[in-house]
Amino acid sequence: MTGIIRTCSFSFRLLALCGWNLKVLVAFGLLFLALSPVIELYLVKLLADFILSAGEVLSDTEKMFSVVQIVFLLVLVYALRYLVKVGRVSFINHLMNALHGRAGSVPAWLRAVLIEQVQIIAILVQLLAMGSACFYISPFLGVSFCVAFILFYLVSNRLFLKQWCIQKKLRFNKVATSHEVGNHRVYQRVRAQELSSAFGSFTAALLFSCLLGLVAMDALVPVSALVGLFLVRLYNVTLGMFCGSAMRMARALAYVELPNILDSVKGR
Repeated sequence: MTGIIRTCSFSFRLLALCGWNLKVLVAFGLLFLALSPVIELYLVKLLADFILSAGEVLSDTEKMFSVVQIVFLLVLVYALRYLVKVGRVSFINHLMNALHGRAGSVPAWLRAVLIEQVQIIAILVQLLAMGSACFYISPFLGVSFCVAFILFYLVSNRLFLKQWCIQKKLRFNKVATSHEVGNHRVYQRVRAQELSSAFGSFTAALLFSCLLGLVAMDALVPVSALVGLFLVRLYNVTLGMFCGSAMRMARALAYVELPNILDSVKGR
């Protein structure tokens, strides 16, 4: 049985069924995903600079330019989010159509698996961009980010594998009624999701403590500290999304055999 990252590589392997145009679009989509948190952090920096120095240093022209720049970045962030979300659905539709054309019969649950896999890949790209931003703010904060995420991933991956086993057992349970199995299936998934999310919040608290330590030692200027604070919040929210997708994927995987699908595609 494989972990979260290795399981998500299934979506990349399916790219072999797609044309070069779609592969290029996927590459640009991943670039947009990486840019989104970076732009948000830069936007926070602009806002902090504007608030802290607007009344003392900036002229009226500079103030107007800052406002226009902030509004433009806000529009750009929301436009990127829209394009990526719509493009993600289009990408999954292309993969499903390609699988139908090659394998003929495709499990209905496979779409749910692909949706969560693509979401997890998107989250990992964004976390990579956040980690790079942490190293830019402070090397110590960057190392702390890496340690916090590795701890989170190890725990969430263990919960994911356990949940996968539980959902498989529930699928083949012939003793309990369908109503009882349905209740237990949802309870187990939500419980694992919340446990994983709670540990993610714990690692975010550790990262926040490191940030406060840097501020206490005067290792960060106020603007960088505000950007770091927003980054920790963004990290925590992103981990919550990761946990939800991972546990939903575990449930969907109980009804799908990915190696069999790949074998049937290769066979044709």
